Amino acid sequence: MASAIMSEAALYAASPLNADDENAMTWAEAAEICKKAMTDCASNGYKLFTTVPGSANNANLIACTAYDNMFIQKPVFDNSNDPECILGKARVQVWNNNTAPIIAGHTRAGACPSQELVDCYETTDGKRPILGYSDAEHLQPIINPEATLYDEKNPYANRDPRLKATIYYNGAYGHLQESTPNPTIYTGKGAKHEYATNTLKNTRTGYYLHKYFNITSTRVANNDGYLREFRFAELCLNYAEAAFEAYGTGMPDDAYKAINDVRARVKMPSIPKGLDPEELRARIRNERRIEFAFENHRFYDVRRWKILDETAVVTGMIPVDETITEEPILDEDGNPELDDEGNVKTMEVRKCESYQRISVGKSAAVADKFLRLPVPIAEAVNLKSHTGLEFQNPGWGK
Repeated sequence: MASAIMSEAALYAASPLNADDENAMTWAEAAEICKKAMTDCASNGYKLFTTVPGSANNANLIACTAYDNMFIQKPVFDNSNDPECILGKARVQVWNNNTAPIIAGHTRAGACPSQELVDCYETTDGKRPILGYSDAEHLQPIINPEATLYDEKNPYANRDPRLKATIYYNGAYGHLQESTPNPTIYTGKGAKHEYATNTLKNTRTGYYLHKYFNITSTRVANNDGYLREFRFAELCLNYAEAAFEAYGTGMPDDAYKAINDVRARVKMPSIPKGLDPEELRARIRNERRIEFAFENHRFYDVRRWKILDETAVVTGMIPVDETITEEPILDEDGNPELDDEGNVKTMEVRKCESYQRISVGKSAAVADKFLRLPVPIAEAVNLKSHTGLEFQNPGWGK
């Protein structure tokens, strides 16, 4: 854990937010510390979690890759069930507070993923489908012509598996056995999980959180997953970022390997050498955004990179031009299931012809003062009384 703390502290200390300090750590120093933290932990048995979900304990209902299977595991001190976890935290309660209204007792949708986050997931061939936006409202995406696997009418197909593992989107299965698709998440008008602004239970963005969620949870048995405070993947991406900032595209091979090992876990292609420096920086930062989605990293990353003003706009996506039909529910042999009265059971099936991006909101917290948290006023006053110096961060008053 000391290594993990050193790695994160060094990365933050060398970042643009702190680079103006006369005693600031250099990126080369940070890279050395981050590499040592990663290799020390690796030599003591820490590594990426690579156990794919199986049928035991319905893991294949809950997870689709080793990535999301990891968050179902309860962290234990000897790392016997998760060699990646350096420090685990408490179990979450996603089914009740932070996802779609699937399970009885659900109260609110919670922190709904944004379209900006969804746009960050590459296609399975490693191409960025959305390169940016041609308007300030983010309603006009700039589609990458090289991302030939991306389809605007079917935008969630052929994407990085971490999208499916992290986010419920329109047409996603509530559980992950495709042979048994009920309940399907539909966010169109009139659907159970529809986009709505007049209820806490439904999404404001067209998306719900899937990460950590266990569909076997109930009112009397929360089976959801667990947060990680530190995990080995962070040490890998810390080193890759510090090494790039120190050495540019000529960063050491083991730094490329560190980020590409994280990608390989979900069978994403490696980030190649020879990229333009700004593109490589964008790829490294994007990897952190999707790998650590909803793990409390993004809040600090956008501040230490001093890009808070670039994150103000929030949009969503809703289906339009839907065709709605009732189709029979089939059993494992492909035969229609019958109810107690002998009637064929049916389910609603929605086919979406197109999608529409929507404005959700814009954060006002973009001024430089929001790059740092305020020192609590009582602490600032006490520190000044003892030292005669101001101990408040810029912009927060005295």
